Amino acid sequence: MQRQHWLGLFALVTLVLAGTALGRVLGMRLGDSFFLAIFVPTLVGWWIGRGNQRKGVPS
Repeated sequence: MQRQHWLGLFALVTLVLAGTALGRVLGMRLGDSFFLAIFVPTLVGWWIGRGNQRKGVPS
Protein backbone atom coordinates (compact mmCIF):
# COMPACT_ATOMS: atom_id res chain seq x y z
CA MET A 1 0.00 0.00 0.00
CA GLN A 2 1.07 3.54 -0.58
CA ARG A 3 2.16 5.74 2.27
CA GLN A 4 -0.95 7.95 2.18
CA HIS A 5 -3.18 4.88 2.52
CA TRP A 6 -1.44 3.93 5.76
CA LEU A 7 -1.75 7.51 6.99
CA GLY A 8 -5.47 7.56 6.20
CA LEU A 9 -5.99 4.21 7.92
CA PHE A 10 -4.13 5.47 10.98
CA ALA A 11 -6.26 8.63 11.03
CA LEU A 12 -9.46 6.59 10.74
CA VAL A 13 -8.50 4.21 13.56
CA THR A 14 -7.46 7.18 15.72
CA LEU A 15 -10.79 8.90 15.04
CA VAL A 16 -12.78 5.81 16.00
CA LEU A 17 -10.79 5.22 19.19
CA ALA A 18 -11.01 8.88 20.20
CA GLY A 19 -14.76 8.91 19.56
CA THR A 20 -15.20 5.76 21.60
CA ALA A 21 -13.17 7.21 24.47
CA LEU A 22 -15.20 10.41 24.35
CA GLY A 23 -18.42 8.42 24.45
CA ARG A 24 -17.19 6.51 27.49
CA VAL A 25 -16.28 9.78 29.25
CA LEU A 26 -19.80 11.06 28.56
CA GLY A 27 -21.22 7.97 30.25
CA MET A 28 -22.30 5.93 27.24
CA ARG A 29 -21.97 2.17 27.08
CA LEU A 30 -19.04 0.83 25.06
CA GLY A 31 -21.20 -0.49 22.22
CA ASP A 32 -23.14 2.76 21.90
CA SER A 33 -20.02 4.91 21.89
CA PHE A 34 -18.34 2.63 19.32
CA PHE A 35 -21.44 2.80 17.11
CA LEU A 36 -21.49 6.60 17.22
CA ALA A 37 -17.75 6.77 16.58
CA ILE A 38 -18.31 4.83 13.35
CA PHE A 39 -21.67 6.32 12.36
CA VAL A 40 -20.89 10.04 12.64
CA PRO A 41 -17.77 10.07 10.35
CA THR A 42 -19.64 7.84 7.88
CA LEU A 43 -22.55 10.26 7.84
CA VAL A 44 -20.25 13.26 7.34
CA GLY A 45 -18.39 11.48 4.52
CA TRP A 46 -21.68 10.59 2.80
CA TRP A 47 -22.85 14.20 3.12
CA ILE A 48 -19.61 15.59 1.65
CA GLY A 49 -19.63 13.02 -1.15
CA ARG A 50 -23.22 13.83 -1.99
CA GLY A 51 -22.40 17.53 -2.20
CA ASN A 52 -19.50 16.80 -4.55
CA GLN A 53 -21.75 14.78 -6.86
CA ARG A 54 -24.20 17.65 -7.19
CA LYS A 55 -21.41 20.06 -8.17
CA GLY A 56 -20.06 17.64 -10.77
CA VAL A 57 -16.65 17.45 -9.11
CA PRO A 58 -14.87 14.24 -10.16
CA SER A 59 -13.71 12.10 -7.28
